[in-house]
Amino acid sequence: MLAIFVALAAEQRCVQPYIEELERKRLNGFSVVLGHHRNRPLLLCRTGLGRRAKDAADLVLNAHRAQAVVSLGFSGAVRHDLRGGEIVVCERVYLCPDGEREAEALQEADESLLMLAERAVRAGSLHSRKGASATVPQALVNPAQKRELGEKCPVDIVEMESFWVGQAANAHGAPFLTVRAVVDDAAHVVPDAEELVTELGDQRVTRIIRLLATRPTYIPHFLRLTRNGMLAGRQLGRFAGEFISQWSGLP
Repeated sequence: MLAIFVALAAEQRCVQPYIEELERKRLNGFSVVLGHHRNRPLLLCRTGLGRRAKDAADLVLNAHRAQAVVSLGFSGAVRHDLRGGEIVVCERVYLCPDGEREAEALQEADESLLMLAERAVRAGSLHSRKGASATVPQALVNPAQKRELGEKCPVDIVEMESFWVGQAANAHGAPFLTVRAVVDDAAHVVPDAEELVTELGDQRVTRIIRLLATRPTYIPHFLRLTRNGMLAGRQLGRFAGEFISQWSGLP
């Protein structure tokens, strides 16, 4: 079984069309979809933001034996040459506890899954690169925070879940890989995701409207983030489809 973990409902919508659903359930509140592609079993779990991803992955991997674990989703750019929609296949994932200090630990990607991701990228003609990600406890909302992170940690992108999913995968003896689509550029200000998304990964629509009404200077940032998010979603979906197809074709 291939187990795929995402944090947000928007990320789940990118991946789910490529899974023929057989069962939908909740494990301690975490959304889990069981299905297959070309008769190869698949699992898709939405974890919500941050460290709760480890709790979700531990629960899922205790209940279902996975041959491989993949963390998919959106990310922010740390490097200035990354643009919205670009796919980053992560060779390493670092844990950066406060987003600024040097990394305390890392997860290495499985070589066979990296090769599979490369084939998926080529098959989908996707704009991508190999790189490294930092998992941080809180969203980095301004360029100064991203710049400081980049000075402390050798990473290309930042997100909030992948290290924790990788830790659970390692504990269960499952190969692990992280692939992320860039949503916000390194030079851009972004709203705090934790303020605008529920702990289960759904948008807080009313709160978003209130934020834009009370802080209209955020409107251009939010519009750019929305455009980049749509592009990143399309690219993430294309990657997911190609990766699942490549996985399903393995002997």
